[in-house]
Amino acid sequence: MQHIPEGQEEFKSEDAARIINEIVSTEFDSDDIDYHAIVDEKVANASASRGVIKFPSDTIYSRERLSALIVHELGTHAMRAIPYQ
Repeated sequence: MQHIPEGQEEFKSEDAARIINEIVSTEFDSDDIDYHAIVDEKVANASASRGVIKFPSDTIYSRERLSALIVHELGTHAMRAIPYQ
């Protein structure tokens, strides 16, 4: 996945949110899309109606887990919500 930094094997929730926001801003016409990722202290979820993907704070992901999460969050949740925006 081209947006995940090479040579890094562990990623924080802040990294996950930054990468998803980068993908949305560079791969989609972000002027028309109000979908973004944040870090939340309490909850990890995606809200299609609000256009928010929330990652739990203080969580570390492996490269493989991060890739799977990005594919799931963008491929399942965002791609179902974005056409309606």
